[in-house]
Amino acid sequence: MSYRLRRASVISPALCIVWLATALAPSPAAAHGNHRHKGDIGLGLVVGQPTGITVQLRNSYSTALNLAVGLDIFDGRNGYAHLDYTVAPFSVAHNRTLIIPFYLGLGALVAAHDGPFPDDGDVHVGARVPLGLAFEFAAPVHIFLELALNWILIDTGAHDTPFFDWGGALGFRVFF
Repeated sequence: MSYRLRRASVISPALCIVWLATALAPSPAAAHGNHRHKGDIGLGLVVGQPTGITVQLRNSYSTALNLAVGLDIFDGRNGYAHLDYTVAPFSVAHNRTLIIPFYLGLGALVAAHDGPFPDDGDVHVGARVPLGLAFEFAAPVHIFLELALNWILIDTGAHDTPFFDWGGALGFRVFF
């Protein structure tokens, strides 16, 4: 009997902490509840990795698929594309005209490198973990700022794989 009491007293604080964290955690749906839904498809431009076009398909208020295709202007003449699944677990700010959700995700990337020498062409394929903030205005526009950790798993060139790289982007999307 004393064993059960001792075990229960150890578990009780842990359960209380988990319950409290769950109860106090902001809900993405609640944070977006007073915000007008702008549409599920966003189309826009992005500068960074890559510089090109971006498309977002929202599955819900807190989840989305993000696609970006273009050139990586910071690393030579590279064609670049990524597809990410993102989740917005909470908003850092929320009012009538602006919501700023924090998002993170997991995705894949493909980059084609074309260096200054004829034998420099190679292709990188890897995984990426984006982290960012989206500034969602009441109008059907949002601006986003993102950093991503890239894990290059396949490299057809001279690099040793796997290796880590990073990327960043600033962009906007119009939703319809």
